[in-house]
Amino acid sequence: MADIAQSTEGVHELIAQLLDRNTNVPLGGFTIHSFDLDAQDTPKSLGYTTTDPRKELSLMPVTAPSTSKTPAKKPSEPRLHRYTSLPVALDVLYNKRLTLLSPETWEDRNDAYYLERYRAKLKLQSVVAICFSMRRETFHHWRVFSPGSSGVCLEFDKDKLLQSIPTKKGYRHGKVTYHWTARLQKNKPQPESWPFLKRKAFEDEGEYRITFESKTKRFRAHLMPIDLGSIKRVILSPFCSAAVAKSVVSIIESIDGCDQLEDVRRSSLIDNAAWRALID
Repeated sequence: MADIAQSTEGVHELIAQLLDRNTNVPLGGFTIHSFDLDAQDTPKSLGYTTTDPRKELSLMPVTAPSTSKTPAKKPSEPRLHRYTSLPVALDVLYNKRLTLLSPETWEDRNDAYYLERYRAKLKLQSVVAICFSMRRETFHHWRVFSPGSSGVCLEFDKDKLLQSIPTKKGYRHGKVTYHWTARLQKNKPQPESWPFLKRKAFEDEGEYRITFESKTKRFRAHLMPIDLGSIKRVILSPFCSAAVAKSVVSIIESIDGCDQLEDVRRSSLIDNAAWRALID
């Protein structure tokens, strides 16, 4: 059960109690985490609390829409992150293009199977794709998608990148949605959704995908031209040595148009002076 109470200062607070569905007995010891699902592409944490069977719980207050005439702060631009290797990143920057590839070589064979079944179901000759993450960098992203010292993350302005997609027929793009197997067994997904489905275990990736398909041509790669202005930052792997990173940064900045990038640097994920200084 839950009640919504509003204070005189315009703050909403959720008062609730967690009950066993079968016995209606209050449950204790469970952590309830609340999120703002409208906070750009990544839900914003609003805090958490632990249930107590002896009393109702109060979730983190969420500020109600303001009636103040003060202009709202402009939200930050949504970003897409492409984790790749240095040779591929240089190709993107130098040729101002993205390469969409066949999923035949993907490690997630379930994912590759869904795209292959989609191709066969719609009687297509080819389906290729490129994947991005809507999440900010994590240790997991570097280790899995850009391992080693030659990893690179290209950070895109999402809106500008999507505007670069040619208007020709065959392109699709969208967020990947993540599901439990048991849930889809009860509600079979439609073929049109297959290129954008993954198992729940991959949800931390926060993936966004662009695909290109053809009914008449057979290919394993497709080149998509982009506006170089859609790339905001180039971040080198945190496993790249500082000395090597300095040279690579100079090379990237020498590429035509790359002097306009917001930032080109080595990631400080595993070597952050500001973090260490907190306890000095």
